[in-house]
Amino acid sequence: PVNIMFLNKEGAEATLQFFKARTDTLTVESKEYESDRGQPSAGNHQFIKFNVQGKTKFKVNSGFVNESNNETFKQLFLSKRIWWLENDGTLYQRPINIESKSLEYKTRAKDRLINYEVEFSFAFNEINNI
Repeated sequence: PVNIMFLNKEGAEATLQFFKARTDTLTVESKEYESDRGQPSAGNHQFIKFNVQGKTKFKVNSGFVNESNNETFKQLFLSKRIWWLENDGTLYQRPINIESKSLEYKTRAKDRLINYEVEFSFAFNEINNI
């Protein structure tokens, strides 16, 4: 399970637990320049990367939830501060941002089993450049 904590509309901390499969994605950005340091046959790179940076995103599923949780998901999507709670013996909060831009409210009458898929990204770069 993945525990997500966020600030709700009253400014209080609320949590949601996501259960099903989690998919991680790494997005890398970089720049490169052409070098004149030697020949590729001697093991030198002709094109050299610099300012390499990466960000990790992940998708999680809520599992089957009750229709009354629609308001909680709405507050999650509108929250300015969100954390992923890791519990490896000590409680550790990793700052994340929500990447999903829309929320289609699901109802039991139409959708039967209600499951939300939400995409998050970590609120920091993989290589700390500050």
